[in-house]
Amino acid sequence: MAVAALSTAARGADTPAPVGTFASSARWTEDPHAQMLLSSCVESPPKGVWRSEAFGRVRDRWFEYAGRRVERLEAIRSRIGRTALDQYDRLGEEGAEAFRDWCNQPGVTEAIELARSGASTSMTQGG
Repeated sequence: MAVAALSTAARGADTPAPVGTFASSARWTEDPHAQMLLSSCVESPPKGVWRSEAFGRVRDRWFEYAGRRVERLEAIRSRIGRTALDQYDRLGEEGAEAFRDWCNQPGVTEAIELARSGASTSMTQGG
């Protein structure tokens, strides 16, 4: 059953948003499919991996979640970002607020961590 729900989420993530319907306050984490996937990540966190990359003598190392749910969340995030960028390109400064807002939203790993910490906070507060 969960596979069917994830398949639906993937189809929804690939469907472009209609032109002119993007709200400047749209947050990718408020997308119904994203909420469903984030909720499933709270119940059963995806696997995580450590990544590293070298820039000259400096090596950056970071943690990120991986797997199908993470890929679907990234597709939703990217779709909304593309829509915001298209609006910015089409409208100029008038459409810039939506794109700036998207740029300041959390990435997938951060959104999962925020969802998980919110769930643990509500559990410790009796909610």
